[in-house]
Amino acid sequence: IDDLELLRVLFGYFPTYRDSPLPAQWDRITQIGDASGMQSPLSFGGLAALLRHIPRLTDGMEDALLSDFLDRECLAALNQYQPALSASWLFQKCMSVAPGARPPPDFINNLMGINFGVMESLGDDVMRPFLQDVVQFGSLGKTLLTMTMTKPLFVPQILAQAGPGPIIDWVGHFAALAAYDAAAGLAESGPLASLSKSLAGTAPSQELIRSEGPGVGGSSGGEEMAWDFGVLDARQRFILRRNMEAYKWGSGRDYAE
Repeated sequence: IDDLELLRVLFGYFPTYRDSPLPAQWDRITQIGDASGMQSPLSFGGLAALLRHIPRLTDGMEDALLSDFLDRECLAALNQYQPALSASWLFQKCMSVAPGARPPPDFINNLMGINFGVMESLGDDVMRPFLQDVVQFGSLGKTLLTMTMTKPLFVPQILAQAGPGPIIDWVGHFAALAAYDAAAGLAESGPLASLSKSLAGTAPSQELIRSEGPGVGGSSGGEEMAWDFGVLDARQRFILRRNMEAYKWGSGRDYAE
């Protein structure tokens, strides 16, 4: 390394928001991508995060436009709290060095080596989602448990590097990740799946598709589906649909190989 000749220094500054994603603050205006803070605290990538959330955002915005729910509260529901995103901040904290801190020089390399070694041993079901910035409760739980069992002496170093405050904060997000994962599972395929779909109703775009194709989805032009009963008003249904999306994306259940 003594023979290395330094020609120029390249660096970049990536602004990130810990309390992200950022909800809408005004009527009829919303933000997406980097502007909404929808970015990975691990890779600081906004483009990949945006591409991942495109299905959710396009469906939600189309629903808002067709339903004319463009006030601040409804638009804020498009960018709700996501525990999978917030839980990732602990990893970023462990891989950063605070001003004045003097961690072991090989700590970050050891952390990444141990972390990826554990995930590799657990298989692609654990490794692949993480490589795509998708944090899931089951995969994260397996990784942390295996790391604790195989490298118990390294765990105190992680706790010291992160600090008690961030650890306590992370525990709350991890608990929320478990709750979101359970809620998403029940809404998708559990015993409450039919009820949740009934309460959420059908988005206007889906109603147009069904009305244009007789027999599709069990209904014909303008005919309301039997389970689409009116327990909630249109606005409440819109919010519930956004909540169900938040449970799915916020728990990493949107991941598909």
